[in-house]
Formats: sequence, structure tokens, C-alpha cells
Amino acid sequence: MPTVAPPSPAPMAPPTPAAAVTAMNAPPSLPPAAPVKPTPAAAPAAVAAAGQPPRILFSGAGADLPDGAKGVLDAMAQRLAGDAHLRLQLVAYASGTADQANQARRVSLQRALAVRSYLMEHGVANTRMDVRALGNHNEGDDPPDRVDIVLLEH
Repeated sequence: MPTVAPPSPAPMAPPTPAAAVTAMNAPPSLPPAAPVKPTPAAAPAAVAAAGQPPRILFSGAGADLPDGAKGVLDAMAQRLAGDAHLRLQLVAYASGTADQANQARRVSLQRALAVRSYLMEHGVANTRMDVRALGNHNEGDDPPDRVDIVLLEH
């Protein structure tokens, strides 16, 4: 019986450099993403009641600047740019019990510094801002986790 050689594979052309790069950079196939659950709406990040200074509201114990506050801070930076006689006082608060006074003071300072840093990045000189970290020394019914922005003339 004659021996039959198995068929040889068809010759392949070497890949072009562009095809090789495309193949290497192609993302791996991923399973479909799970649907994202909507999160409940957070408290407003910035409010200004009639007769009160603008304030930035924070949620929880964090000091990250809320995205909603950036519009208020941008407007504040523009206002200071238009009037060299204005200064700011950033008065920061954080919730906490009497036993947590030190931690509340640190958190309030971090919040005031986050607001100050944002304003400095948008052209407000550090020398035109004062920072007061009052921790959990909140009076009245004001929200405890906030930074009040007080405009001063000098």
C-alpha cells in the first residue's frame, strides 16, 4: 500500500508590522458589564441662604471637595479677580462628639485646605485667604460638615 503524506499546511504570509501592532494592542474580550445601580442623590454641595455666606457642604468624614462646589468656587475666584480689596475667610467645621474634638478639628482643617487649594489653582493668592478650622464647634442648626466662605474687605 502506498504511503500518503499528510497535507502540509498552507503557507502563511508573515504579518505586516501594522497588523502585529494592532493585534498586540487589541483589548481582550470582556464579558458584558453588569448594570450600574443609580446611587441616591447626595446633599447639595454648595448652598447660600439669604443673608448667609456661601458654604460648601461635605458628606461623611471626608475632606474631598465635592464636584458640585466647583461652580461656586469658580465664581468666587472670578469675583476676587475683579476686586483687589476683597479677601476670604474659610471657616470650616466637621461633625463629631466631644470625645472626637481633635479628629473633627483635623477634618475641618483638611476641608478648608481643600477649598483654599482649589481657589489657589484658579488664581486666588494664598495671602488673600484666611483659614479657620473650628472642628465640631458648630452653633445653631447649621449643617456640621461644611466650609463657610466669608467675603471681607480690607
